[in-house]
Formats: sequence, C-alpha cells, structure tokens
Amino acid sequence: MKRIKNYLDDRKKEIIKVSSVAAGASIALAILEAIAGLIVGSVSMIIDGLSHVTEAGNAVITALGTYLAGKPATKKHPFGFGRIEYISALVIALLVIDSGIAGLVEGIKDILNPGHPHITVLAMAIVAISMVTRIVVGRHDIHTGKHHNSRALQQVGKTEVKHAILSAATLLSAVVYLLFHVYIGGYIATLVSAS
Repeated sequence: MKRIKNYLDDRKKEIIKVSSVAAGASIALAILEAIAGLIVGSVSMIIDGLSHVTEAGNAVITALGTYLAGKPATKKHPFGFGRIEYISALVIALLVIDSGIAGLVEGIKDILNPGHPHITVLAMAIVAISMVTRIVVGRHDIHTGKHHNSRALQQVGKTEVKHAILSAATLLSAVVYLLFHVYIGGYIATLVSAS
C-alpha cells in the first residue's frame, strides 16, 4: 500500500513539475512572439504568439487537475477525486477548439484586409526558437504523460507539437513575403486554425 502511495505521489509531483515548466516556457514565448508580431505587423505571428497562452493555460489546468485528482477520498467523495484528471483533459480539448476558432476568425479578417508586415531576421529567429521549443517541450510532455498515464499531459504535449506547425507556417509566410512580396499570413493562420 505504501509503494502505491509513493508511486502516486511521485506521479503527481512529476506531472505538476513538467506542466509548470511547460506553462513557464509558453508564457515567455507568448510575450516574446506577440511583441515581435506587433512590431513587424504580422497577424500570423501574433496568433502564433497568442497560441502560447492557450498552451500555458492547458499546462496550468493539467497541473491543477493532477493536484486535485491526488487528494484523498472524503466522506462526500468516497471514491476520491481521480475523475478530475479526465475533466481537465476535456477542458483542455475545449480550449484548443476555442483557440482554433479565434485564430480562424483573425485569419479571415487578415485575408479580407491584408497588411504589409516588416519582416526582420530577429522576428524570424524568435519564431524559429518558438517552433523548436514547442517540439522539445511537447515531445517531453507526451513522453512523461505516457510514462505516468496522464491523458491531460499527453494532450498538452500534442497541442504543443501541433502548434509547432503554426510556427513553421508563420516562418513560411515570412519567407514568401521576403522573396515574392506577397503576404499570405492570413491564409496561413486560417489554414492552421482550421486544421
């Protein structure tokens, strides 16, 4: 019985630690990328930056859900609070859908009223760092989620890896603009948000 309790305590600590690191990284990248997007005037970069906020929220929900799910049973809840982890995974899925819809709306607005971004090497480097960080953190979250049987953490990791595609699409948009002076940021944002 003590081994099971120790395993559950270790599991909870590890999931909360990994989620906290993911949330911190996402918040830092959100600020950095959103500021860069505002400076260069790229809606796809701003949406890419704001998608980090969703990832940070997902990580916080995962940490909180894991913490609450680990609470011992009470008279009112004789079977414990384990289902909270499943509910947190559902909330994360709903947040991902919401961010996809918001990105789709902003992408369509940008298609109808395209801008002319001022792309810089620094802005492109920020997006590239964002993309690599998302892949590394996302794969680590997926691995840790599988190891500790946390569907919520696995979902957070999958969302981060999927959002790396948004970062890659943002880079593609910048390269196309630099080479051909055609702004496709709204189309990129719309396609990625719809997927």
